[in-house]
Amino acid sequence: MTQMMPGMAGEICDEQLFEAEKRMKRCETIIGAMAKEEHETPDLIAKQGGKKDDVRVAVRRRIDLAERAGVEVSDIDGFIFEFNGMKKMMLKNLKGVDIDAMGGHGDQPMETMASRKALDKQKRKSKVSRGGGRGFA
Repeated sequence: MTQMMPGMAGEICDEQLFEAEKRMKRCETIIGAMAKEEHETPDLIAKQGGKKDDVRVAVRRRIDLAERAGVEVSDIDGFIFEFNGMKKMMLKNLKGVDIDAMGGHGDQPMETMASRKALDKQKRKSKVSRGGGRGFA
């Protein structure tokens, strides 16, 4: 199957693909078993530092989630580890991106803070008067 994808011939073997699909299904199962408030506030289960009481509650929630999902607590911990890694990566890659612009139209490019500042600077320059308006005479 991956042989049909451009640039992927021989890159991923069937066993790796099978393992990735298995991991994806496990993640889907975990996400499906999460309570509404865990979906809305992932830190409820991902909390790993800070106040001891918050960490205890998060550990208890992870144990409960593992039971609801029918997986081991170590699977939940791995899921959270991947989630935190992705979160870090996304925050790093979104540095300087105007988050409000992301909710815009899909046919328009995303606007970064740098591009917005450049556009504002360009607008200000065009408003500046360039002399008395009398030309060379």
